[in-house]
Amino acid sequence: MRLPWILALMTLSASCGSHKEEPVSEQKWMTGAGPARGHEDITRLAVDRANDALQGQIGYRPYPSIAKGVAGIDTGNAMVRGNFETDFPSRRMKEFHKMPDNVDWHNDGRIQHIHSLRDFAGGQPLGLRDSCVAIRTNILDAARQAIASYQAGHTEDGQYWLGHAAHVIQDSFSPAHSERHGAGRQLIGNICVYGIDVPGLCKHDSVDVRDRIWRSKFSCQMDPNNRGYSCLKDEAQDAVNATAAFLVNAGGAIFAGKALDESLQGYFACESLSP
Repeated sequence: MRLPWILALMTLSASCGSHKEEPVSEQKWMTGAGPARGHEDITRLAVDRANDALQGQIGYRPYPSIAKGVAGIDTGNAMVRGNFETDFPSRRMKEFHKMPDNVDWHNDGRIQHIHSLRDFAGGQPLGLRDSCVAIRTNILDAARQAIASYQAGHTEDGQYWLGHAAHVIQDSFSPAHSERHGAGRQLIGNICVYGIDVPGLCKHDSVDVRDRIWRSKFSCQMDPNNRGYSCLKDEAQDAVNATAAFLVNAGGAIFAGKALDESLQGYFACESLSP
């Protein structure tokens, strides 16, 4: 999601009283406080599911639970922090991607893959297969960094990079970022662009109405605390499931010496895509 829209929503959330809570269900795949939450809730639910699965495999729940209502902007949870800084990069995030401090994080055509979008240069986007590979490579690089950090005893750093990888996976389920299909939206049909217009390609607009997370039903709209799985839209539920599957696989690699699935549980089977 894009920085100006995020900041606007965070400002709005800070200035509104309880009678302004109703639009929460219409907000975007966001990172932040109050109504600007989104990635935090997807990650919270995914961590719970991953811990359930891993407890059956390794006998305990390895990931710290994420409190309901946590905001990435002020969290002490390292996984949420890594997820948050995918949109609001720290020096650590920029160094990982070999970017200078003054990089235009949301508009630079070289790093659109960080947001599960197509990189571009000179107004020309990367092809579909190569875009998928760039996104997948980013996720796997972050996952390998997480594994190495855990193995070196740097648990906070490991959780941070799992959070970064999770954010990229989650973005790929937003209809403004890509077009997915099949059971659980496992298959990629298209990857969108941002900041350029390309005939025949989907585009992420600066403010994009396709980017909603929460269902519009009355109970989800009227109760800002009703942030359970059932209130997520279908694509956001699929993002929870994909994130949980990734965290289970990464957990197996970290805690049980299993192999990391380089197709990311089939959600990034890039080789089957057209160029």
